[in-house]
Order: sequence, then C-alpha cells, then structure tokens
Amino acid sequence: MKLLLKFNLILIVLIVAGLLAVSRIAHSFLIDNAKAQVMQQAELMMESASAMRTYTTEEIKPLLVQNPQFDVTFLPQTVPAYAATVTFARLRQNFPEYTYKEATLNPTNLQDRADDWESDIVEYFRNNPDAKEFSGERATPTGTSLFLAHPLAAGISCMECHSVPSAAPTSMLKKYGSSNGFGWKLHEVIAAQIVSVPANIPIQIATKAFGTLMWTLTASFAAILLAVNLALYFVIIAPVRRLSRVTDQVSLGKVTLLKYRCAERTKLRNLRGLSIAFLLPFPRLYGCWINCRHESSERSPGISSFHPLIQFHSRPDRTIPEDYCNCSMPASQGHLQSALHGLLIYV
Repeated sequence: MKLLLKFNLILIVLIVAGLLAVSRIAHSFLIDNAKAQVMQQAELMMESASAMRTYTTEEIKPLLVQNPQFDVTFLPQTVPAYAATVTFARLRQNFPEYTYKEATLNPTNLQDRADDWESDIVEYFRNNPDAKEFSGERATPTGTSLFLAHPLAAGISCMECHSVPSAAPTSMLKKYGSSNGFGWKLHEVIAAQIVSVPANIPIQIATKAFGTLMWTLTASFAAILLAVNLALYFVIIAPVRRLSRVTDQVSLGKVTLLKYRCAERTKLRNLRGLSIAFLLPFPRLYGCWINCRHESSERSPGISSFHPLIQFHSRPDRTIPEDYCNCSMPASQGHLQSALHGLLIYV
C-alpha cells in the first residue's frame, strides 16, 4: 500500500471520527437552541397579549361602558381576555402553530374553563406566588407540545364584574347568568395565560440547521483533504521521486554526477539537504574504495576531482562548491556500482 494512500486513510478516519463527534454534540445543541428560539417567540406573543389586555382595560373599556347601549347589550370588547384572545387569533394567521388560551378556574365564559393540565398550572402559580413563568412539555394526541404560562391575578378592574353577581352589569348577567365567574378575590391567581406550540416545530428547525452544518463541514473537510494531497504531491512526493530516479541512475552507472547539473538541483530546491545527503556519499565512497585498493601506492589523481564534495561538510555556510557541477565519477567498475547500489538500499 502506498504511503499517500495510508496517509489518506488515516486522515479519512480522523475526519469521520470528528464529524461523528461534531454531529452528536451539534444535534443536541441545535435542538435546545431551536426550542429556546420557539419559546422566545411564544414569550413575545405572550407579551403582545398582555399589552392588549392593558390597552383594553385602560383605553377601550372606559369609553364603551359610557355607551347607553352597554346596559342593554353586553359588549365583549370591554373584557381584556376577549381582546387578547381575538388579537392572538388574528396573529395565528401568520403563526398557525401557536395557540393561546387564558385558562381560568372559574370563568364567566365556559369556553375559557381550564382543562386538567391547565388547572395544575394555575394551582402551581397559586402555591408559588413568586413564580412569574412556567414552561414545559406535555404529551398530546398529536404529539409532544411545548407550552409557556404566565399567571393572571384578579385586579381592581376585575372585581367590578367578578366579585358578586349584584356588582356585575345587567347586560352581562343576561348573557352569561350568575352561576359562573363570581367569587374572585383581589390579587388572587384566577387564571393563566398559556401559549402552546407543537414540539416538532423546533425539531424541524434544528434538523434543517443540522443538515446545513454537516454538509458544510463535509465539503470543507473534503476540500482540505484535496489541498493536503496536492501539497504533499508537489512539495514532497514529486521531488522525492525525481531524487530517487537520479540516485538510482547514478548508482547503476547510467549517468555520472556530471550530468546531474545545477538545473536538476534547482528542481529539488525544496529537498536540497536531502538531495545532497543522497548524492554526496558517491564520490566519498569511491575515494575510500580507491584508498583501500591502493593503500601502499600513491593517491589516485582522479580522487582530487571529488575534493570539493568531500570538503562540503567543513564549509561553515553549507553551500555547494562551485566545482560540484563539474564533478564526475567513473562508472566502469561493476563492483563499485554494486556497492553504490547497496548504499542506496541502506539509505
């Protein structure tokens, strides 16, 4: 198996492991973030309903109760809960997933009566006067639902109609009767504003964001892997292959160092030290071989042609001698060629 292939396999395994770790963490994080986003929108809708209640109590009701027709026909526009519910119903035209209800334990309009789970929320606020918000999840026939609830306490304006039946407007008693919606106490929690949304909404948001994130990361890692492969090939693999061909040809006597010109060394400038380390032993080995063979004779004059290379390591600036391009080595000796080839194998 080639080295580049092994390197790619290692990188791919690391990338896949990283993607799995990121996906595990990111999916949970995105779902939590989507739920927080949905609950934030529910909070805005809740505040919008509360603002409408205040506006109705302070601005609309004082005007409508002065109308003589109010004593004959009850006007629901004077009721804050009615104004908030109608406003939210129109808001649902753009946000159909969200629902709003003012769940009341003892309502005048029986449509506002709290269900069992809504009654538990009202009782929670009654038992925890300092609690201003309550949220959670609940199971429904259509799936899990998220909800956000705020307490509603009876104010002074509420007591005008809901304290005792005798204090209520006549038109109100004619429409709703005197059996429900009375006996409220001032500042007592009598209802809860509840905004609900299906849990699949944040899951859909998180799934979409998760898919975009994973595709982006996968494409980025693939681009990085391709860039690393190209860099390895052109910076390391290609020069090493060229150097391998040169050393192989020199060791077999097919070319001499004279043919290894400066232009070829320029191609190997990124591996300059390695190319010198590969080629420098050839003349030195040849000189040692001549000295051993002619130990008792005069030093071979051909060795002097390799002196610039032999003196390379003694140079403080580690520069290539000017005579390096003119150096050559006889390639006729078969046993020397075998020795040099063995050197290459060793290196």
